[in-house]
Amino acid sequence: MDKVSLKDKLKDIKPDIPIDEDSLVKYVELLEVQYNTSLQFSDKFKQLPLEDIQKGFAEGKPAYLSVPLKIEEEDLLASYKTIISFLRENIPETVEPIDKIEASRESGEIKLSELSDALFAGNEEQVHEAAEKIQVDPEVLEAILAWSIQPIFEAFSRAVSGETDFSSWHSGRCPVCGGPSRLEFIDEEGHSHLKCQFCGAEWSYPEGKCPYCGNEESESIIEIPVKGEDKFRLMACYKCGGYWKIVDERKVGTNIPRSLYDIWSFRLDLLASGQK
Repeated sequence: MDKVSLKDKLKDIKPDIPIDEDSLVKYVELLEVQYNTSLQFSDKFKQLPLEDIQKGFAEGKPAYLSVPLKIEEEDLLASYKTIISFLRENIPETVEPIDKIEASRESGEIKLSELSDALFAGNEEQVHEAAEKIQVDPEVLEAILAWSIQPIFEAFSRAVSGETDFSSWHSGRCPVCGGPSRLEFIDEEGHSHLKCQFCGAEWSYPEGKCPYCGNEESESIIEIPVKGEDKFRLMACYKCGGYWKIVDERKVGTNIPRSLYDIWSFRLDLLASGQK
């Protein structure tokens, strides 16, 4: 995250985002809480196996698998407690499910590290079963787990990005956490990059290439016209059905932190999902 107040920058882009102001401010405050939480994990990633990571990139293996990254229960718990404290204070409707999650965690009925590992591995069924068992909305449990994992991955991503070279990475998935990206940006020099919405990593990627399936056939990759939109572009791939957004810094400048690009272009997500 850029070393600026995201709330201050939010004022400049708020009119572009179809979300009520209170929810928008809370979302950005959560981003800042996550960033500040991530700083406490920075020292954990000072000694990385850089050669293994670079070799992994050439083999198409993201950094978290090459290290390999193991999230300790105490680190996850520290992050989780900060996140639920913020949620309790700022989003009243989360208090009841958080109380249930906390009671189940303290009794040993659920273990955060096991659920976070399942979620990150794509095993949503295990998370949903746990949510049903403790009578919590699965989406709420998923969100809290993801928000708690993110600060650790953000710290890991900063360390990897600062010490390694992504030039041998050619995938549309994140070279750090392996997650998909629906956000592309073009820098002021005209170079195209993808940005991971989960850990924040940025890497070069060819413009006009689908970040999901790698399709480069121009006839099956289209730009979806967005009426009244001059800041962003909405792209879609006919081969896999995926969509992604493009922020062109040659048009919008660089005054807005890239960590806000995803929410800034949220209108395109609504359009892509059939909403207006």
